[in-house]
Formats: sequence, C-alpha cells, structure tokens
Amino acid sequence: MTPFVTIHGDAYPKAQTEARVLWEKDTLFFGIKLFEPRMADVKAKKSDRDSGVWEDDCIEIFLKPSDGDWHQFIVNSKGVQEDHKSENMGWNGKWESAAGKFDGGW
Repeated sequence: MTPFVTIHGDAYPKAQTEARVLWEKDTLFFGIKLFEPRMADVKAKKSDRDSGVWEDDCIEIFLKPSDGDWHQFIVNSKGVQEDHKSENMGWNGKWESAAGKFDGGW
C-alpha cells in the first residue's frame, strides 16, 4: 500500500512509507517500512508497554472486526507496544511486533 498522505489527507509526506498486509487462516501480518532521512530526529522515548507509545514516532493500526469493537495497535521504532480495544484502555491483546532500523529509515 503506497503512497501515504499526511494526517489531513491533503499532501504527501517528504519521506514515504510502504506497507504490506498478508494473512493466513487466523493471522494478519503487517510489514511496514518507514523512510526517514533524519533518523537522529526519530522520537522513541517510551520503553514500557502501554506507556503512551503514541507520543513517540510510531505506527498505529486500527482494525474493526465483525464484533463491532475497534482495536488499536501501536509500535514505536524500538518495538514497544501499546494497544486498546474500543474504550478499554487496559486491554492487552495477544500480538507480536518487532522493529529495526536501516540506513534511511525504520
């Protein structure tokens, strides 16, 4: 999936993002590559799960399965997770994440 637009949908960011989605019987896989020419400026202060990871530079994925509740999954460039289910901010889903850096992005 590309190209992505800015949060208001009115422009393309200077550094693009690439995303791929795959699935098996009961599993979704997201592969996301964020290009960032200024990696030293990437904010990643959070190191504990559910500690406000959304305040860092992060990836957020929202899913709304057929049960009607939305699910939010957040990962920063250190691989730290945060998740929520609808208004249940204390919900911890069963999911895995990993993050890594490369020359020009994460």
